[in-house]
Amino acid sequence: MNVSRETTSLIDRYLDLLSIWNRKIRLVGPESIGSLKTRWTSEAMSLAQFIRAQEHWVDLGSGSGLPVVILACVAKGEGVRARFTAIESDRRKAVFLREAAGRLELPLEVIPKRIETVAASGASALSAKALASLPELLRFAEMVAPDARCYFLKGPAVHRELVSACTRFKVRYKLQYESGGVGSYILIIEDHRRA
Repeated sequence: MNVSRETTSLIDRYLDLLSIWNRKIRLVGPESIGSLKTRWTSEAMSLAQFIRAQEHWVDLGSGSGLPVVILACVAKGEGVRARFTAIESDRRKAVFLREAAGRLELPLEVIPKRIETVAASGASALSAKALASLPELLRFAEMVAPDARCYFLKGPAVHRELVSACTRFKVRYKLQYESGGVGSYILIIEDHRRA
């Protein structure tokens, strides 16, 4: 995805902030720091194509902010009026996310709570990366945003997770392979209901 200089600048500033904070609190593993500008940013950017105007996008277990901070950077830099919410129970990571949102003036709210305790948000889009298995993610989606489209960044086990999820849920989905990472997929859940 081609983006403006403003978007590129916002993403670079976020990654610089992430690197600085990572020395204080472990936001990403040491082996991941070198991959931030390539693989991790590429994965997050692959979701940017799905941002819509006037949308409320919720990210579960936001951790270091991938993908939600990148998505908020893209929305701001490209002039897309959307708002984002990061749900992160680790208070230290939530403080980092608030700092990043404030410094970059992003349309991003941070909720420092466990997913299970967050009231339904009415969000139209939901994302998660490296948080939980698909059945667990769908359970969280029921609680937080039952009618949202879901965008889950998944690895090679996605096929097994789909089989497991389909025993408990009726799921309408698309699976998009991402060439940026080995065995990386965007699992797009268009509809999900208890079986």
